[in-house]
Formats: sequence, structure tokens, C-alpha cells
Amino acid sequence: MLCIIFQIYTPLEENRSTYVHTAWAMLGLIHAGQVDRDPTPLHRAAKLLINSQAEDGSYPQQEITGVFKNNCMLHFPIYKNVFPLWALAEYRKNRSRKIVRVETAQTPYADGVGAGLVLSQ
Repeated sequence: MLCIIFQIYTPLEENRSTYVHTAWAMLGLIHAGQVDRDPTPLHRAAKLLINSQAEDGSYPQQEITGVFKNNCMLHFPIYKNVFPLWALAEYRKNRSRKIVRVETAQTPYADGVGAGLVLSQ
């Protein structure tokens, strides 16, 4: 995360990304045509998002992702579910350009949607 006041980049613990930021990056890559160039980053992002879902399909709340006027952090609780699910929907819609093998893990989700999907290459 970039501290706007001091202009210092401070990575999250263990150099990880938030699910919302991963979803934003994924949406950008999909719409920039990454599927046609090299879908590997999209597969990795989708795998992270799918395997991070709770049993009910939601995502845990992570760090705050909204900033207003460069210094006011806003909490948007709906972001944690909307953007990852949107990114996964776009991924699913666009993956047909390149073949992706999707296996269904043992899960209570009979239709294979949600936390039950496991991506492999």
C-alpha cells in the first residue's frame, strides 16, 4: 500500500495482495486481452480467489481498499465480495479463448459453483 502523505510504499505482510486488489488487477488484465497473450497470471489469480472463499461463498474482510482525498480511508464492506465474484465471472466468460481445466473439489456445492472450484493447468 502506498502511504500518500509520506509517499512510501509499504507492502502488506508477506508481500501478499488483497482479494479486492487481485480482482481489480484480474479485471484489467482480462479486458486488456491477457487471455490471448498468456493466461497464466489470470489462472493464478482465479485460483487464489476461488480457494480463498469461505464455505458460504463470501470472502473475509481484509485491509481497507478505499481512499478518499488521498488521506481518508473508507470502508466499503461490499467490495470484498463484489469485485472477486465479478472478476471470476469475467474470467469464466473469457476463459473459453484458452482451454482451462477446472476440477470440482469435494464440496457441499452440488453445482460446482463457488468455493468448490479448483483450477489446475
